[in-house]
Amino acid sequence: GKGGDFYGNQSFRVGRTLSRAIIRDTLRGATSMTEALRLMSFKKVAVFDRYADRLGMVG
Repeated sequence: GKGGDFYGNQSFRVGRTLSRAIIRDTLRGATSMTEALRLMSFKKVAVFDRYADRLGMVG
């Protein structure tokens, strides 16, 4: 198989609640983007932004 949908799988890998908390804190400035990318195993800010958008959060 191809591994499925990356963004769909992210909610299972990190957890939807934790993902939303990391995104919220990053957008507020409480968590650095570098730390957020590390916590979520993302390499690019664009991926963070797309995932935030997919969760209905402003990226």
